[in-house]
Amino acid sequence: MDTIYAILVRVSKWLTVIAAAALTFMMLLTVADVFGRAFGHAVLGTYEVVSTLLGIVIGFCLPKVTLDRGHVAMEFLLDKMSKRSRAIMNGATRLVCLVLFLLIAYNLVSVGKEFYKSGEVSPILQIPFYPVAWGIAISCFIECAVFFFDIVKIGRGQYE
Repeated sequence: MDTIYAILVRVSKWLTVIAAAALTFMMLLTVADVFGRAFGHAVLGTYEVVSTLLGIVIGFCLPKVTLDRGHVAMEFLLDKMSKRSRAIMNGATRLVCLVLFLLIAYNLVSVGKEFYKSGEVSPILQIPFYPVAWGIAISCFIECAVFFFDIVKIGRGQYE
């Protein structure tokens, strides 16, 4: 179990590196487009590329942020609860999130399949949509694994 968790942590870090690279490219492309527009030469397809990369940035960061417990939490409420009540609350929320992200991942796989079958691409640069949908779906499945391990830790009393 510890080996699988270590692999999960490593994969989450790599997804975050990909997201950071995408965010850096978004920034550079946006700056280039702004300067290009100032001199009458806008970068063609900037909106499409930035929109696509934004999905990657948000989707690929999720597992690492969850591992680091970087999401907003209502600690002022949890601090007033007993240890057992906190464990129940944390376990229940992780279970709901696991189910939610399973549904999201499943739907992204389905949407990606439809994009692949229809050949849907962005209007200007012809960027295919299906790899992005499938990439974010994979990230959501990894997020589900993170929630599963959180539930296991909560059950063992190792979460806090």
